Amino acid sequence: MVDYANEEEQIEAIKKWWNEKGKNLVLITIAAAAVLMAYKAWNSKKVAHAEDASTVYLKVQEQASNNHPVDELVKQLQAEYPKTTYAQLGSLVLGKQAVNNNKLDKAVTQLTWAKDNGSDKSVRVVAALRAARVLFAQEKYDDVLKLVNKHKHGVYGAQFQELQGDVFVKQNKLKEAKEIYTKVSEQAQGDGSTFRLLELKLNNITI
Repeated sequence: MVDYANEEEQIEAIKKWWNEKGKNLVLITIAAAAVLMAYKAWNSKKVAHAEDASTVYLKVQEQASNNHPVDELVKQLQAEYPKTTYAQLGSLVLGKQAVNNNKLDKAVTQLTWAKDNGSDKSVRVVAALRAARVLFAQEKYDDVLKLVNKHKHGVYGAQFQELQGDVFVKQNKLKEAKEIYTKVSEQAQGDGSTFRLLELKLNNITI
């Protein structure tokens, strides 16, 4: 009788636990499964989204390699896939086409878009450097210096600083230009072509 009573007590305890917590446990399990399914669906959609953007970007590359306009394809990337690296890269391609066609305002617009959008920080910096160079060609020196001051201590900092020196030459600030060229040339001694170019710029400065 004692064993039977203990078994009944165990059953009653299980029933009591189930009534108090078991139903909640089922709800938690169902909710966790729903969250997992939602995450898998979201991740699958994210992968498909990136694959679609990649397909469009491949078309951009193909068109550009054949010297065909890529405006509409890049516009599609920017509109439908604005947070992807593919949209940034497409904007760089369109910016290059614009430079080649001497449409510098258009180039700056595209490079600025790539600088301000997308998820890849390294692409943003490349876009900023290219935009600064186009702005320099347009003699918009104040705009160039704004980009230089933001990026001269980061990735491609030497290239931004060299561009700053170029601006100072145009502004006849030759002492400042020489200081910058000297500093950058010291950093570029392992890069033969860059070092020679900087040495040439230094030799052209007469104070």
